Amino acid sequence: FSSNKTFRRKDGFSLHTTTFVSGNYDKNGNLISTNCSFLDITEKKETEKQIEIKSQIIEGLVENFPALYYRFDKNLIFTESVGSALKKLGYQNNEIVGVSIEHLFSSHLEIINKHKKALTGEIVSLEANILLEDGSYAIFDLKLFYDSSTERGIGLGFDITEQKNAEKEV
Repeated sequence: FSSNKTFRRKDGFSLHTTTFVSGNYDKNGNLISTNCSFLDITEKKETEKQIEIKSQIIEGLVENFPALYYRFDKNLIFTESVGSALKKLGYQNNEIVGVSIEHLFSSHLEIINKHKKALTGEIVSLEANILLEDGSYAIFDLKLFYDSSTERGIGLGFDITEQKNAEKEV
């Protein structure tokens, strides 16, 4: 048996614990003794809380800022894709997971080559003009880099279409 419990001290500090209880039985199934352990998991709980807060902040930015975040493997296959800017491209979050960058951007050799370059460990910047279904173009400022801890490429894209259109008008 295990149980989590939070104790609040008089000074207001919360102590998070996990209690483990187990029994020792003889060969007839009779309880001989019990073992009980308490484990202080306060630091773990605080870390989880901080991760959750940071995750909510990042999720809010990705969903509301005109940007996209994606990961790709050594074969240039999308392994994750999120962000409000995906909708402008006609996709939902993670809809392009499993799709090849080479397939999706088959007419954009420069985009493909820059993704390959990022997998070598170089940080790559690229301004990409992407044709949309309605015949207009979206302009993205892409930052590509390699995450050696996961052996994946990461792409951050910012929709700068409105900014570029405003510059043309001036």
